Amino acid sequence: MPSPVGHSCLGLTLGVALLLPRFRAAEWRAVLRENRGALLAVLLAANACDFDYLPGLFIGAPNLLHRWLGHSAAWAALAGFTLWLVWRRAAPRLPRWALPALLAAALSHIVADYSDEDTRAPFGILALWPFYDGFLLSSHPVFLSLHKASLAAALSWHNVRAVIHEALVTLPALLAVVFYKLRPMRHDAAPTGSP
Repeated sequence: MPSPVGHSCLGLTLGVALLLPRFRAAEWRAVLRENRGALLAVLLAANACDFDYLPGLFIGAPNLLHRWLGHSAAWAALAGFTLWLVWRRAAPRLPRWALPALLAAALSHIVADYSDEDTRAPFGILALWPFYDGFLLSSHPVFLSLHKASLAAALSWHNVRAVIHEALVTLPALLAVVFYKLRPMRHDAAPTGSP
């Protein structure tokens, strides 16, 4: 399953596309500062399904509940909606596309994990639970599977390659959306001829 790097890039792609206004290159710092709450919210939504690691971490078995109900479209939608409710209470005004952006970011996690090269049984995720209780996995994986059995496995060269692969797959879409959001600079005065 993709790492937080891949999930975050997918979430940011959706967040930038749906929540950020068009801006000039010179304004990028101000735009990021003004929208940092929105971008943080989509990052959390994009990674919310992996919170199912937490119960297993407390008992020393991080993969115990991973890829089960926490990796269903129902859970992702609930996580996105919950983050929207929290954001709504914390912010006086939400962007018009706040709820769709959070839902899309949370559901992007399901799509990415479905598109993973899963190497550990049970193969796939319960993507359509509660409507279908079978594990689903793409026959054409996009992402490499991560090794997570131990800290040494998590820091392996295989995982470094997998994260680089995720970045190569997800960053072009993020960069394309950012470049689309960049407005060309307008010149207020018409060019003048040589004196």
